[in-house]
Amino acid sequence: MTQARSVIHQYRQITAAAPDELCCLLILRHAPAAPYLPPSVHGKPIAAIAVCWTAGPADGRDAVRPLKTFARPLADTIAPKPFAEHQTMLDAGQPFGRRYYWKSHYFDEIGDDLIDAMAEHAGRIASPHSAALLMHLGGAPARMDPSTNAVGLRTASYVLNIQAAWESAQEDQRHLAWAREYWTATRPFSTGSGYINFMTEDQGEARVRAAYPADVYARLRDVKSKFDPGNLFHGAQNIPPR
Repeated sequence: MTQARSVIHQYRQITAAAPDELCCLLILRHAPAAPYLPPSVHGKPIAAIAVCWTAGPADGRDAVRPLKTFARPLADTIAPKPFAEHQTMLDAGQPFGRRYYWKSHYFDEIGDDLIDAMAEHAGRIASPHSAALLMHLGGAPARMDPSTNAVGLRTASYVLNIQAAWESAQEDQRHLAWAREYWTATRPFSTGSGYINFMTEDQGEARVRAAYPADVYARLRDVKSKFDPGNLFHGAQNIPPR
């Protein structure tokens, strides 16, 4: 984690010029007790970058070379693998029964002040299960007609998912505070909205409304009013009927 700022700078440089076939994920967390990591770093704060390349492996090697060579990593697991294996690699980190609290922001860019805020608050992670994930967006999804479906902000370049996760109810306030402080510190650099699936129930209607373009939100309210005028299905991030 002492090298987090350098890792984020490299992540910014790679993603800014990435072709559609390359998608990257920045991970700031405590190191799991994974067999591919040296035991000396298990449980200690780390910075990592996960990669998905969806075209030919030969071209992929060229595309990810800057990530694999800019510093000496604790582990390098970037290699060709079945998509299903890649897609489920983080599943074990979200087991049923833990306590979870997520918050998010969209960003148009990764400025130096955002990098400082992300690194500083990642260094304060209070649980071995918590993490901050910065996901690379843009590309083909951003070029779709926004009226095609009810997806939120397609024009953002990145989305931050602040994931607080812990075991005991007695520690609720400690971990809630970490996530909220991280969210507050990074908010000035955001677009003012976040990803709907990374929100928890205390966000409020205004935050849910901001997750969609105004015309998309209006269409969703029309659908809700037609099919569920009594608001029976009001769980998750609710869009109320008119």
